[in-house]
Amino acid sequence: MGRVFQPLLFLLARCTRNELIRQIEWLKAENEMLRNGSTRIGSSRTRKRSPG
Repeated sequence: MGRVFQPLLFLLARCTRNELIRQIEWLKAENEMLRNGSTRIGSSRTRKRSPG
């Protein structure tokens, strides 16, 4: 399990404070989009298409 997080820890270790803040903000925004968009994505995929 430790090997899974090793690349992330390496990235965080070599980043400056400003880069870390930017990456955290981006991850928060991505997480929010995934949470909010999952219901919309799922509902649009389950819609039946008209034969055509």
